Amino acid sequence: MRSHQVKRSKENRRKQILETAKAVFIEKGYASATTAGIAKAANIAEVTLFRYFSSKRELFESIFEPFLNDSINNQVVLDEHQSIEAQVYDLLDRKTAFISAHQGEIKLLLVEHERLDLQENYIAIMSEHVKRQLLDLKVHVDDAYHMRILVGMLLSFLYFPAKTKQEKDIFIKNTVNLLIG
Repeated sequence: MRSHQVKRSKENRRKQILETAKAVFIEKGYASATTAGIAKAANIAEVTLFRYFSSKRELFESIFEPFLNDSINNQVVLDEHQSIEAQVYDLLDRKTAFISAHQGEIKLLLVEHERLDLQENYIAIMSEHVKRQLLDLKVHVDDAYHMRILVGMLLSFLYFPAKTKQEKDIFIKNTVNLLIG
């Protein structure tokens, strides 16, 4: 029983460190965040932080790798009972909702991509993923120009989120019309 409590406590501590570090990274950026500052914000000793993560880089990657996987795994489910337009609407609705819900994380990844020499470029990943999902729906966006426009439109929600559901619906409907015509 004691080992179960210790294990649970370690899991909770790790989660606490990850949540605190994410907030600190979003607030200060990678370069300005320090392990000492993260530990202080988490109300732990810096040595405790290093028992869980060997470096600031490992801590950063532990936060954002699952985030990237979640954003990619947000799959479109083909439904032959819905029109292509309705399915594309659903895809774009879920993408804009994800972007709106994770503004801080996405902005940080975009800013820190070059500095950290991240292996994967978040925008390239998102673009390829959306393109594959559209192809699954038999919507062809073959050239880079149109994908840039589409991804740019989606990322506009980082800086100009829809103020109302109606505004978001109009944006998505107009985007669907551009894609399907």
